[in-house]
Amino acid sequence: MEHAQQICRISFCSLFLILFFSIELTAQEYLGEWSFKEVDTTAIQGVKPTAVELNRLARMFQDLSFKLNEDNSSVLNFAGKSYNLTYEIEENVIRFSDKNGVFYWNGDETGVLVSGNAHLIMHKGKVANTKVNYSYIKKLEYATIEVDTVKLLKKWKTEEVRMRDQSPESSREELLLLDFSLHFVSPEIVSTKVLFMDAKLKWKTTEDKGIILIESKNQSFKKWAVYQQTDSNLLIEDLEKGHIFYMKEVIE
Repeated sequence: MEHAQQICRISFCSLFLILFFSIELTAQEYLGEWSFKEVDTTAIQGVKPTAVELNRLARMFQDLSFKLNEDNSSVLNFAGKSYNLTYEIEENVIRFSDKNGVFYWNGDETGVLVSGNAHLIMHKGKVANTKVNYSYIKKLEYATIEVDTVKLLKKWKTEEVRMRDQSPESSREELLLLDFSLHFVSPEIVSTKVLFMDAKLKWKTTEDKGIILIESKNQSFKKWAVYQQTDSNLLIEDLEKGHIFYMKEVIE
């Protein structure tokens, strides 16, 4: 009888230790670094975003990551800056300080970070080379075409931009350049605009029918290559910077 009781005590202690370490292990699994993987489109209400809009969002959050430490401190990295935060956890819900978002951990290596209207799928560890799906600029190499200068005399607004340099810094620059527009006012004058900065510059054609020259602020001319041109679409590249723009006609 005493032997049986001893076995029961050993079994109970073993079970307690197994449960304790299992709970402790689960509690530790959310700790460490989490990186942005993709936008959670299932959480978007109403009209679903287009592929172009999803691409813009992916570029915006490409370098987003945060680290959860055991002492309830956290470091969030976004847009080249780091922010020191704290967090509280209740079951699988992690709330960051200063209303910097809520992280819903799935109990595995995935979770969803909710900040404002953004629902972002995060993955444990570092996610290398977050894939960006371009809708219009599918490749980096194109052949130039002969420019129709008459059809060029319109206002063009960037629909998509792709940079040859695919670093986190270029991702942020792509977002800014989505506001870039060209307005070929006349055969000699083009108006450029990005954000709140605009300028009226000279432009001209060259002997190479697929290349046009647009004046820069220092009054030198930069080469731009034209790859596609229709009545309403334009594919053009700033050859000096390696920025490829897919643009659409602006009808006012």
